[in-house]
Amino acid sequence: MTISQNSRSAAEYSSAKYPLADIPIPDRIRLVEDIWDSIAMDVAADSASLRLTDAQRAELDWRLEAYASDGINGRSASEAIEDIRSRLYQ
Repeated sequence: MTISQNSRSAAEYSSAKYPLADIPIPDRIRLVEDIWDSIAMDVAADSASLRLTDAQRAELDWRLEAYASDGINGRSASEAIEDIRSRLYQ
């Protein structure tokens, strides 16, 4: 099944029929984790289900080329995490 087949919008799931706001946050987090796990299993079984479009592939190629050519390696993960934490707890 592809995304375009049998898909529903988020609005359909958050309507009165599915009152997501009534579900406790920890349970909603577990639900999202379960959804991601199910997506990973589906993709593992059928890798064609998440094929990139030509436009997506071109964008990724462009970004990789820009990264390789600019010589800037960015920050380490620990530096980025430290920056995020400092902004959260200001």
